[in-house]
Amino acid sequence: MIYSGFCEKQGKYYSINFTQINASSLEDKSPEFINGRLDCIYAGMTGCCTHPSQCSIINQNQK
Repeated sequence: MIYSGFCEKQGKYYSINFTQINASSLEDKSPEFINGRLDCIYAGMTGCCTHPSQCSIINQNQK
């Protein structure tokens, strides 16, 4: 899923790609997802965000 929003580290609007992994079993009535891979070119070059919980764009979109 592609998220767009204001990146606090860069001070500008930016887009990232964040993949969640389906962790549900066949018996679950509602799907459960866990954090997967975060693709952010800026974080890859600078090492500023090492975990999805540090990404201000994801935090804005999951409120």
